[in-house]
Order: sequence, then C-alpha cells, then structure tokens
Amino acid sequence: MTYYLQPQVDMETGEIVGAEALTRWIDKDGSLISPTTFIPALEESGFVVTLDKYVWQGVASWLRECIDRGLRVVPISLNVSRVDILACDVAEHMGALAAQYNLPPELMRIEITETAYTGESEAVDKLTADLHTRGFSTYMDDFGTGQSTLAMLKNVNVDVIKLDRTFVPTDRDQSRSAQIVSSMLEMAQSLHLPVVIEGVETNEQANMLLQMGAHYAQGFLYYRPMQAKDFEALLDGGNKN
Repeated sequence: MTYYLQPQVDMETGEIVGAEALTRWIDKDGSLISPTTFIPALEESGFVVTLDKYVWQGVASWLRECIDRGLRVVPISLNVSRVDILACDVAEHMGALAAQYNLPPELMRIEITETAYTGESEAVDKLTADLHTRGFSTYMDDFGTGQSTLAMLKNVNVDVIKLDRTFVPTDRDQSRSAQIVSSMLEMAQSLHLPVVIEGVETNEQANMLLQMGAHYAQGFLYYRPMQAKDFEALLDGGNKN
C-alpha cells in the first residue's frame, strides 16, 4: 500500500494550488489495483483506519522532508472516512502529526465524505469544530452523491466543497447536469464557500465550468495521480503538465 498525489489546479491559470492523497495498492507485477476493489473490504473489516493513519503519517513525513530540502510545498488533502470518525479522535491525531513533524496545519487539509456529514452529523460537527480550533481546514468530499441538499450547506461547518465527478457535464447536450452544477456553484458562492470540481477530463468540460464561475478543479485533463517524487518534480518544474 502507498499513496499517490493528484494535483488540484486554478482553472484559469493552471497553477497547482494543492493535491489530494489517494490510497493505492501496487500489485506484485507493478500494476495498480483499483481502490474500488479493496477499500470497501477494508472499511467493513475496520482495517481502513490503520491504512488511513499510515497514509496521513506518510504525507506528513514527506511534507517535512520537502520543507527540509527547501522544496516548494502545497497543501495536501487527507481523506477521512466515516469509519475513521467513529473509530478514533481524528482531530487529536492530526494535531499530533502536525506537532510531530512541525507542520503548519494549513498544509494538511481534511477531506470528509459527504455521507459522513449526513450519516454521522453530530460526530462530524464536533470533529470539524475541533479541527478548526487546531487550525485545520475541512472539505466536504463527493458533494451531491448522498442525501445532501443545497440548503444543507447553510448548516454545515465546512470550508470547501468538492463537487462529485458525476455532476460534471459530458457534453453541451446535458443541460440538466449543467443546470445542477450552476445552481451548486451559485449557492456556494453566496455562502463564500470555494468549490473544487472533481473529474474534469476534457477542455470542453473545463470551458463550460469556467463559464459557470468555477475556479478550481481536479481531474485527468490536468494531471493524473502520481507518486510523490513525480509531484516534487512537477512543482519544481513550474507546474508543467
């Protein structure tokens, strides 16, 4: 098991503004096993908590190493699942990692799945409050895939919304998807919530989203997930795709 990093970009300038740490399982032959194959089983067994902690620590250690080497760093998003929230004190754990590696909390962004916000709202409210007290920012990941509504955004303690890839229009004929995305962006803007669009894969999609007022994106159009060493080289090379 290891982690890859997928850059998040400013859609207008192409500048890398952050990245998401994604768990990857490398098979014996060097091929990657899809997370959809192993994550559900790990969540059911509870082992996903151990795996997530391993990834969180790996990213924190890597950030410290980059800083010590004088390399450019950007904030990294760390995924936190519903299982993590119920099994451990995530805020305390993140705070301990930041202290252990002498990292500003701004470099560790905490992504919490939308299903956790809707299914464990009381626990998530406490967690986000504790994280904010410690200086961490929080993201709602996969927004729109569960039972959330636009009105729900008014009541959650979150700093950034990540719009799920299923809402990204695939062509100009999909007016319904475009209308939904436009409404979500308008609502988020009225609440002063930045939005990161997941799964942007074509220039046409990017242009449509820019016209709707989107600013930040993550997807194959810009960069695929990559090893940390390749991400270092990317940042050092001036964000060249």
